[in-house]
Amino acid sequence: MRVIKCTECGTPISTKATACPKCGANPKEQIRRLGFISKVCLILLLLGLAGNLLNFCSGTSSMLPVPSPKQANEYAVE
Repeated sequence: MRVIKCTECGTPISTKATACPKCGANPKEQIRRLGFISKVCLILLLLGLAGNLLNFCSGTSSMLPVPSPKQANEYAVE
């Protein structure tokens, strides 16, 4: 049995409780919501890491090199 804070009023309640004794909020709904948000964040993190890994392995970069002032002068149109 774990004790969590009610997201509605902040009262410490058990995860096995059916409702918050102070405000009546459902803790099962709160736990389910946090689990869903955690899963979405984890999936987004993994997709970002996979994209960076694929970009690194392909040898290409999304960042273009910045030309030095000497190179910029060579490409300047006169």
